[in-house]
Amino acid sequence: MKTSQAPQQIKAVLEDYVGLIDKDQVKANFDVQQFLASADQTPEKVKRKQHTIKEVTGDGKKSSMPPQQEHILYEESLYLVTHEFTNGAGASTSEVYLWCGDRTSDASIEDAQLFCRRDAREHNTKLEVVRQGKESSRFLEALGGILITRRSKSSSFYMLCGRRHLGHIVFDEVDMEAGNLCPGYVYLISAHFGKLYLWKGKGAGADEVGSAKLIGMDLGLTGEIEEIEQGLEPDSFWQTLGSKTATQWSADWHQRADMKGYPMTMYRVDHERPGVLGSLWGLTRATSPAKGQAVKATCDRIEAFSQHDLETSAVHILDAYRSLYIMVNSQCSSKAAEFVTAMYLAQDFAMLSPSIQDRPLLPRCYVAMGEPTPDVKACFRRWSVIDGHSLAGNESMCVPLEEVMEALGL
Repeated sequence: MKTSQAPQQIKAVLEDYVGLIDKDQVKANFDVQQFLASADQTPEKVKRKQHTIKEVTGDGKKSSMPPQQEHILYEESLYLVTHEFTNGAGASTSEVYLWCGDRTSDASIEDAQLFCRRDAREHNTKLEVVRQGKESSRFLEALGGILITRRSKSSSFYMLCGRRHLGHIVFDEVDMEAGNLCPGYVYLISAHFGKLYLWKGKGAGADEVGSAKLIGMDLGLTGEIEEIEQGLEPDSFWQTLGSKTATQWSADWHQRADMKGYPMTMYRVDHERPGVLGSLWGLTRATSPAKGQAVKATCDRIEAFSQHDLETSAVHILDAYRSLYIMVNSQCSSKAAEFVTAMYLAQDFAMLSPSIQDRPLLPRCYVAMGEPTPDVKACFRRWSVIDGHSLAGNESMCVPLEEVMEALGL
């Protein structure tokens, strides 16, 4: 939830997070217009000839996937995917991937690569290792445009969140709770006796709903799906989820179907300073530059972003299409200058994106401090406090950017 706070409280919390903020901070150099224009690149069109996918173990054993389930990948498994296609120039080529679930060990991944590289050499290409949640558009295309990630093969009860992603459709298993039903997406929920619900949020796209119906016929034991519109849920549906407790979501999610599916991107903001070697993440930064000293900003675009991309000591900008969030936490204590830069960048992104990226609206800007709100977490395909990085600080706030800049005297 976006909240309004007293200027003194905003300033105090922010300085507790990022350190003392100098209102005379020199604005960093960054060409926002060129940066946004370069982001609007259309992926190369390819014509798929054939593909194969097999589950593989660390000792090189391969097994075929069950019929109609070649697009269902489990967190506890590894999969070898071979994709043969014709590119835009008409040339035949191949790609070979090793997909690694989040619950597979580094040792098994290393061992499996030894055997999978042999397959890659047979197709005259290099093996590409793909981590769960970091699948590229080309990898999704190799699977036929639909990906389902499940937690465990032994679990018969699950809730899958479906969304448009990088031009394709992905379904990821999330916690089976009523509070996770975001209005912007479509959900497939298994119940007792093989029953399968298809819950349609008001902002879910027609292509997402259509894909959910298609894969639901393969997932359900009976082949029957009960479709449920948001706001018209029967009591039996809430009983399946254990409660009727719902999250307070932003009304923006209801408009998602009409806005290109809300393509989302995350950025990492940093500074390059004279005398500092390189701009690698994780290096301890020098103190703020002297007044008048030129500062160059770096903005690392992360398109297929996941929770694991959030660095606890870095400043991030999350572009959620209708909203922009500057994300900071209590470990950004030496990032005051980068935070100020991120505020100016977010303002410029918002002002220029409607004309450069043909957005039908001017995004609103917020500063998110501490543990993200449900609206922010829903921008990520999955969010886990246990397995991922928690951004919790000593206080959690989400405040409109104009209120933050006013409180800081900027």
